[in-house]
Amino acid sequence: MEPSDAVKNDMSQFLDRFQETARLQSVFFRAYVFEFDPAGVDRPCIGGAYFTIHPECYEGTFMRDFQAEEGDVLASVVEEAERRGLHVYVYFFPAKTPPSRIPGYERILEVDVYGNPASFACWRNPDYRQHILGAARDILTNYPILGLMWGAERCGPLGWMVLKGPARMTPACFCGHCCRAAEERGIDPERAREAWRKLSELFSSVLARDMPSEGVFINFWRILLRYPEVLQWEALWWDGKSSIQREIHAIAKSVRGELVVGHHMWHRGRAFSPFNRAALDYEEISEFADFVKPAMFSNPAPFRFKEQADGLASSILGDLTHDEVARTLFRFLGYDPECDYEQLPSHRFSPRYVYREVEIAKKVLGDRIPVYAGLCCHTYRGYPGTQDVTPEVVIAELRAASQAGADGVIYDSIGQRPEISKAIGEALRLEGWV
Repeated sequence: MEPSDAVKNDMSQFLDRFQETARLQSVFFRAYVFEFDPAGVDRPCIGGAYFTIHPECYEGTFMRDFQAEEGDVLASVVEEAERRGLHVYVYFFPAKTPPSRIPGYERILEVDVYGNPASFACWRNPDYRQHILGAARDILTNYPILGLMWGAERCGPLGWMVLKGPARMTPACFCGHCCRAAEERGIDPERAREAWRKLSELFSSVLARDMPSEGVFINFWRILLRYPEVLQWEALWWDGKSSIQREIHAIAKSVRGELVVGHHMWHRGRAFSPFNRAALDYEEISEFADFVKPAMFSNPAPFRFKEQADGLASSILGDLTHDEVARTLFRFLGYDPECDYEQLPSHRFSPRYVYREVEIAKKVLGDRIPVYAGLCCHTYRGYPGTQDVTPEVVIAELRAASQAGADGVIYDSIGQRPEISKAIGEALRLEGWV
């Protein structure tokens, strides 16, 4: 549930409708989120804490003033949910958007390979770490919820360069905190900077169609051979992220042993990037997560798959055509090709895609922790040609998730169409989940 759902709608009617039709059992409320105001001319940052801030949880950081204008919406959500016998989890979302409404936020930003401030906060920055850990402790200590679901939608420097291009996403982070962490591992920050600059230059030449004489992939591999610091720095970034997740998990267990911390697997990040898939290892994540929710949104999937294929064709796999890259990417990910590259904008990924994603997670995790299929029912208007979700699609996808062994489903959004929420309820009944 978004804060806007709780603030702008009649929450009582909102919860009653979905409990009756979609057999709603739990609410995942985004109580901590920063985002750009889509209606703002200069897109100012809005959001913050939709819970009451307790200052004692934020010792050691200047990032203490981040109360959302709407106030403590979480308390209202908990009250209304408890009245209906619903469980509440907080969807903990350290978003990609920098928390620019907090004075001094620029001090916690990553530093790119050229020494410039980057777009996102650094996982190793002490102020940002204490802010994130403090917010988690604040929520877990002061609200009768069942736990958190981590939802940071970010990836390492290689994944961003492939997806967005080196001009838009320069490699980061090379701040003092990250460089010291590298030196402790025996990694030379200066050689790492040199390596990532060379990689950025290679990808820039591919985008400009100034192709190297021996091909893109050979030159890419040559950089990796000469500079092992490339992959070492990529691993350093991911380790910084997972270290915060481990600490949040430990905080939850110290507050109350039965609290759970889950992991939302970013759709655009893990679903279609071979690099991010390798980094987001279910085996490792199970060490600090009590459940996982791999996002498998079929509606925007073709567009996000195409974004990744286009990124690879403009970087590492620049020697291949876009159609060749798309077919290769399908194979990398273990899918049967859904369609040709040209058909992607008008295609919807089939329920086989949902089945395959759940199957992958269950084969690794078994019964150690639950796997909840992350589905979505609203139409993504930001992607031209996106098809409307139908009740038949809802039922087929939920059935595919069940047959692959999912332990349940978490819907990112159900939307306002009554026929969709009714289809969810009917599919849950047919699969014996309610």
